[in-house]
Amino acid sequence: MSDAKFFTVADCPDCEKRVCDQCASANHWIDWTGSAKVPPLDGDTAVEVQRRDGSWDGGMAYLFGWEHVGAPSDILRYRVWHHEAKAAPIQVAQPQSEPSLPSDGWIEWSGGYCPVPTTAVVEFMARGGYIEEGLAGELVWRHSNVGGDIVSYRVVVQPQAEPIHAALNALSSEKPTNPKDAIGVRKVPMSVVPSGVLMETALGMLEGASKYGRHNYRAMGVRASVYYDAAIGHLMDWWEGEDIDPDSGLSHVTKAICSLVVLRDAMLQGKFTDDRPPRSKVFKRNLNDKAAQILDKHADKKPHHYTLNDNLED
Repeated sequence: MSDAKFFTVADCPDCEKRVCDQCASANHWIDWTGSAKVPPLDGDTAVEVQRRDGSWDGGMAYLFGWEHVGAPSDILRYRVWHHEAKAAPIQVAQPQSEPSLPSDGWIEWSGGYCPVPTTAVVEFMARGGYIEEGLAGELVWRHSNVGGDIVSYRVVVQPQAEPIHAALNALSSEKPTNPKDAIGVRKVPMSVVPSGVLMETALGMLEGASKYGRHNYRAMGVRASVYYDAAIGHLMDWWEGEDIDPDSGLSHVTKAICSLVVLRDAMLQGKFTDDRPPRSKVFKRNLNDKAAQILDKHADKKPHHYTLNDNLED
C-alpha cells in the first residue's frame, strides 16, 4: 500500500505545473472563496480540505461541495494530496498505520472504483483494523485516509447471473436470423421500466417545469440536502398515511421519485453540490447483526403489527 504524504512546490514538478502558481503558503495551502460549484482543479485529483468549522477531510476533488452556502462544512482552504513521492517529502499528515493483510485469498486494495461485480458479496478489512462483510455495490471503495477505508478484500459469494440477463440472452438466441434482435437486446432495455410510473413521473416533472422552467436544475445546479429533504419528506407523508400530495394532486411516492430523478441527473451532469455531512462510521450494514439479535430474543412473541387496515377509532 502506498504512503500518503504531502509535498511542497519544490518537491513536486507536476504540482508546480498544475496549481502551485496559486499557492502562497509554505505548506501548499490554497485559500478558497467558494465562488464556483465545480472543483478548482481536476475532479480526480486527491486533495485535503479545511472547512469553516475547523474540521478537515480528504478525498477526490469531485466528491466535495465547493460552492459556499454559509454552512459549517464550507471549504475554506485546500491542497493537493499526492500518493507517490517524487523527492524528499515534508510530511504534514500521517495516515493511520495499515493493518496486517490476512491470508486465504485476500487482495490488497489501494483505493479506486469497485474492483468486482456490484452484486458480489465481499469480506473487507478497513484501515481501522476491523473486518466486515457487505454487497460490493454498497461499499465505498475510494480512499479518504480515514479508518473506514477498505485496504483489502476477498469475494465470499460470487455474483449470480441476473434473471433479466438470462432472459435477454434467451431472446437473442431465439431469433438468430434477425441481427437487429441480437444487437438490440444488448442495449439499455427501456422495456423493463414500468410505463405507468414513467408517465406519472413525467407529470411531476411537468409541474416543476411549469413553476421553475424546464431543466432549470441542469442550468442552475442542485444541492444534495435540498432534494434529500424533499424526497424523504414525501416518503414520510406517504408512510404516515397521506397518499396524495395536496399541492400537486400526485402521489407522494411520485413526488419523491421526481426529487431523486433531479438529484441523480444533477450528479450525472456535474451540476451537483455535495453538502452531505462528513462520512459516518456507522452504516446500516453495521447494525444488521444487532437487529437479528433483537428479533431472535423476541422470537417466541407474536404481537399484532398494526397497519392502515386496523380501525383504531373503535
